[in-house]
Amino acid sequence: MIDKNIWERVNQELVAKAIGELTFEEILSPSRNDKAWKLVLSSGISYEFKGEKSIWEHLSIDPTSLRRNGQAVTSSAQFFLDSQIETKMDDIILGNFLEEMNNTLYSDLQLQKNRSSLRVKEMIHWNGEKLQTIQNGHPKILLNKGRIGWGQEALSAFSPESGQAIKLHWIAVHHDYLEGSIPSLDILNESFNLEAKELFLSAAQEKLQDLKNFSFLPVHPWQWDRFISIQYAELIQLKKMVSLGAAGDSYCPQISLRTLSNLDRPEKVDIKLPLTILNTSCIRGLPAKGISLGPKISEVLTQICHKDEFLKSSHTQILKEKAGLALLHPHFSQIKKAPYRYHEFLGAVWRESSYSKIEGQDKAIITASLFLKDQDGSSLVGEYIKQSGLSREEWLKRYFRVIVLPLYHLQLEYGVGMVAHGQNIILHLKDFAPYGMILKDFQGDLRLSTQMPQKGKNYFGELTEKLTTLPPHYLIHDLITGHFITVLRFISQVMKEAENFSEDDFYQILSQEIQQYSKNKNISVEQSLLNKTIPRVLLNKVRFSIGYSDSESRPLPLVGTDLQNPLYPKGFR
Repeated sequence: MIDKNIWERVNQELVAKAIGELTFEEILSPSRNDKAWKLVLSSGISYEFKGEKSIWEHLSIDPTSLRRNGQAVTSSAQFFLDSQIETKMDDIILGNFLEEMNNTLYSDLQLQKNRSSLRVKEMIHWNGEKLQTIQNGHPKILLNKGRIGWGQEALSAFSPESGQAIKLHWIAVHHDYLEGSIPSLDILNESFNLEAKELFLSAAQEKLQDLKNFSFLPVHPWQWDRFISIQYAELIQLKKMVSLGAAGDSYCPQISLRTLSNLDRPEKVDIKLPLTILNTSCIRGLPAKGISLGPKISEVLTQICHKDEFLKSSHTQILKEKAGLALLHPHFSQIKKAPYRYHEFLGAVWRESSYSKIEGQDKAIITASLFLKDQDGSSLVGEYIKQSGLSREEWLKRYFRVIVLPLYHLQLEYGVGMVAHGQNIILHLKDFAPYGMILKDFQGDLRLSTQMPQKGKNYFGELTEKLTTLPPHYLIHDLITGHFITVLRFISQVMKEAENFSEDDFYQILSQEIQQYSKNKNISVEQSLLNKTIPRVLLNKVRFSIGYSDSESRPLPLVGTDLQNPLYPKGFR
């Protein structure tokens, strides 16, 4: 049974987020009077609320203050109906949007229940995986838990907030159908203890006459039931694919859903598996190209981090991809411009766990965890600072030195750019203070510069021809949009609201760190992080425009008018 108060709360929070982000995306234009903000929509409906405009030009709104034509807001669906002219969603798109919205709200209810009694004094002792069970999803995308394709049963079994353990479904696939780095049988040690492995291999031997010509592949149990067992029926009938059932260690889903961490032996690898569900911006399959290149990229980056003095001193580490396999469908693969989901049904990436990179009481948390607040309004980042014994300024300096500067260094020195969002950038905490960065997930999130320095070319060699290349200013935009606007924007907001720390001071500390790092470096305007304006990247507007129909490639963001850069040095203003 749904608690009416919790239901109203999650709806109010979504409306508050929608008005804030759609103001940032220049879709809505609320005005401010002495006491509150007012948004008058083309439908004739008005919304009033209390809030503050951030240094990034989005609105941080008190959800409980929202009023629709003078009455308390209880329905986020009604808000999107009221604002249809502004969002320009046609009726087909809006209908699909509301379905995705209801899915998001359903999961928000579970999150609210999970978090109701939690306090940050307890949360600071949690590991990174446990923190992900109470996180709210993508901070910019309005419907961040849409998970279209999953029903109540799947959500209860496979969502991070459910807290349920998952057993992987294993299959054996003939080598003729596989692409990527085929791993040895030793890879099974990552998912099976010795006794379980022997039993598994014995059972497999009974089903497979020529075991040496097959490789074992884990499949998400939902993916097996919904797609693989049906769409690959021909291979199953030909005995080129053999189901071996649920086996091995238990796993828990990370916030990305398709990456799973080993619950029984956390030091063992994480496993990334495709899920043919629409969640946030796209369907969460696994492109074969990224799977095959991942181990090579991560090995090159590991070498760079081991040899580069700056990266060594900032304790930058890589979660290496030990192996990756993809299985293209024998028929869909012949349709080159088929919807991309048909090319991403089946595959696996075995990647080192962040747990394997830390020692003792250290923590490894995705940077998005720093947005977390408890029901009292206390912040996780504030509690980390308090427990570290550092001042807020010193804690932030250390964060910028181990996260932002190494990412910038990789661009300037090696021509390597990351879309450095809150999930693939992991903060290594020692004694609750920033100690280093752990990088992961190089399929689609890593690009190389078209003006790659020679030492970058020396490391990447022929890989440079196989990876996406972009002009240097595009890579800078990736860093600014991926980390500054999608991560730091929300950390600085939390620190302002919970710790009374000025946003202006926050970004000037970062600006000073960048200026100090940049001394004696010949940095072009295109590669500068300190320009007066920066691009405004729009994500929600893309969904309003393209809707939910199939496409041959993943959707790309749009760009609005330029933003004033809060890192622009004070002395130049």
